Amino acid sequence: MAITKGSFDPFELGELEEAPAHWDNDFSKFGEFSDLEYTQIEFTLGGTYALMPTTALQASVSWMDLTDDQPYVYGDLSGSLLFTRLGMRMRF
Repeated sequence: MAITKGSFDPFELGELEEAPAHWDNDFSKFGEFSDLEYTQIEFTLGGTYALMPTTALQASVSWMDLTDDQPYVYGDLSGSLLFTRLGMRMRF
């Protein structure tokens, strides 16, 4: 389980000589929109079954869940994901 938080402090860029007239370089509210907070949980279960000394079957299932605790920039990015894997290993 991972709980992640991060943010930026407000800053000022100052005046730019070559900035386009329509460009507003006021970054005073930057710190208010930089919060990052989410919780991530991941579980994996898998195994290998030997058919012969040189051949084996492998299978696993992984489940991941992300909870976006500060959804504002790109919207709520919360969701779950299920991966299944099945394969065969052969040694030569």
